[in-house]
Amino acid sequence: ARRTAPRSTSGWTRRTSGIPAAVVRSAAISAQDSDNFYCGDAAGHFYRTSDAGANWSMTYANSGELTDIEIDPAQPQVIYISGYYLQRSNDYGQTFSEIDDVSSAYCIAIHPDSSSPVFCGTGFDGIYRSNDAGSTWEQVNSGLPSNDILCLAIDPDNHAVIWSGTNQGGIARSTNSGDSWQVIGLAGEDKVVAIAINPGLSSEILAGTGYQNSGKIYKSTDAGATWSAKISGIGYPYQIKHDPRNSQFVYAATEGSAALRSTDAGETWHDFSDGIFYPLMYALDIAEQADSVLLIAGSFGSGLYGMHPGLNACLENPGDGPAIKGVTLTVHPNPCHKSVVIDYQLPVPGQVRIDIYDALGRIVKSLFDDVQPAGNHRISRDMLDLRAGTYFCRLAATGRRVMKKFVIMD
Repeated sequence: ARRTAPRSTSGWTRRTSGIPAAVVRSAAISAQDSDNFYCGDAAGHFYRTSDAGANWSMTYANSGELTDIEIDPAQPQVIYISGYYLQRSNDYGQTFSEIDDVSSAYCIAIHPDSSSPVFCGTGFDGIYRSNDAGSTWEQVNSGLPSNDILCLAIDPDNHAVIWSGTNQGGIARSTNSGDSWQVIGLAGEDKVVAIAINPGLSSEILAGTGYQNSGKIYKSTDAGATWSAKISGIGYPYQIKHDPRNSQFVYAATEGSAALRSTDAGETWHDFSDGIFYPLMYALDIAEQADSVLLIAGSFGSGLYGMHPGLNACLENPGDGPAIKGVTLTVHPNPCHKSVVIDYQLPVPGQVRIDIYDALGRIVKSLFDDVQPAGNHRISRDMLDLRAGTYFCRLAATGRRVMKKFVIMD
């Protein structure tokens, strides 16, 4: 009998048996069978499971992080992965072959109902398109504001409409399947790192933006003509996903506030991180089943998490944490040399603890542990005893955890 991982109805549980990596950068679930899912780590390794995470096997290794995994909706045995090289598997991820036509691959989008077209966004060469299920590729960059592409999304109602999030160029939209592009908004934002289109109302689009310690989720209700920020100060929102059965429910994986959930199509957001230790999440996917919805999430420091709530728990009893609008944590200057200033805001009074973690998830410096009133606060601390490198400032207060990444230089 096939062994499956335990299903949690109260929070996230780790599903990392056989995954030595601590940082899971990408994740995907098969729409046909949610016991089959896949993840890629920050070191270029690809893992697959056929028993909902009870057991994993590594089937691919390369240098550099695997930034995206996409499964062909018409042929679930076909899987694309990006990690500078664009790779394709025809056997459920057991073996991969490199697609030579595409380099610096970063993100992927596939037609929602068929094997073509396939789009690949790159770090240097803009966007590639395949109209023959990945056999041949062509660049489609006319009108793009930047050739550094961070995310892609296809309109679920009109598949000729493609959205692209860029570095330093805002959001671009194509209405002719990529033949030409036009900047549609958020040109003042540094990076547009996630785009999600409401499957029940495609004129509603959510976009995640970020730069260093800042992060926002914007919403447009008029197909991108205007945008309104719904939450800020959350770190990079790397992925945003709508629930396939109820598009009022939306999930976000953030590098700073872990998992967030909205139950009103992105108008307000709540903490949804029960069971997740580090509030640094990079990947998220959600799959529909007859009686349940399975979510998986890739994190920093503790691998892959899963949640398998029942129908009522998912759609009728949200179980969310408190609304996080207005909660902020900022570390500056970033990069820093000898000291940092930490600004934060508490919505209610309570116990506050601030610690510094290294890239391996170890506490290397404790900065503050005391009760504070609601409002804005600031502390300054020297970093002279820490070596140059990447660190994380973690604030735990009033049942919430927020983490920001910063760099110490010599």
